[in-house]
Amino acid sequence: MAEGIIGDAMRSIVVLCYNSDFETKKGDFIANIDNTLKKLSKLVGSNNYILGDKVMIVDFVLFETLERYVALVPTCLDSYANLQAFHKRIEDIPSIKKYRSSPEFTKIKDKFNGPMAKFGSGV
Repeated sequence: MAEGIIGDAMRSIVVLCYNSDFETKKGDFIANIDNTLKKLSKLVGSNNYILGDKVMIVDFVLFETLERYVALVPTCLDSYANLQAFHKRIEDIPSIKKYRSSPEFTKIKDKFNGPMAKFGSGV
């Protein structure tokens, strides 16, 4: 269930980013972003991670999805304290934190899509 909900959220932003009419479709995406974030917020609930207190692979998939949403709409998590806390928790895992502060990550930070994408290609 969790993977399906997160997959739908990821798919919607990926489809948007590769849409040739990105600028027009972006408005529609932003208008509906709260519907998606409400589902993701409910998924996390009051847990530290999706399945409780232990980080699992699905948590990293959600983190990646949230990264893309925040890249597109920097304030999108402002109304979702649990998603903000979840994101911070993953970000603060020592190995993740170390990598994200590296020059290697800095080079690819905005390159989460291929070069033909209208957003997230780092071009």
